[in-house]
Amino acid sequence: EYEGIFEYQAHSRHAKHDNLTETFQQFCSDETEHAKLLIHEIRKLGGIPRVEIGQNIKEGEYPLMDLLDIHEKGELASIALLEEAMKNVKDAEYNYPFGKIIRDEKEHLRRIKELRREH
Repeated sequence: EYEGIFEYQAHSRHAKHDNLTETFQQFCSDETEHAKLLIHEIRKLGGIPRVEIGQNIKEGEYPLMDLLDIHEKGELASIALLEEAMKNVKDAEYNYPFGKIIRDEKEHLRRIKELRREH
């Protein structure tokens, strides 16, 4: 989630389309809420949240389709990770937050596909 926060934030600064800037800023806000929720759930399980940010964060100007590719891959990776977590944590109390985040990430994917069609 933190990688998504940083990438959406960086890319919203360089987006040349107003609706893309606005969309990326909203996604950044969503990812921030996801990170807070995951930190809370990890603590409830007795864990210690760790922040791992990959070296894949790309800042700067990119062609629109490249930006959308970067974010589509990130959303798909998040969904896969959360779905795996849901398989490993059988308690519905913990799976509810994972499911909520997955729904949001799928909405991000839908919006990314819509942006592709618009541009």
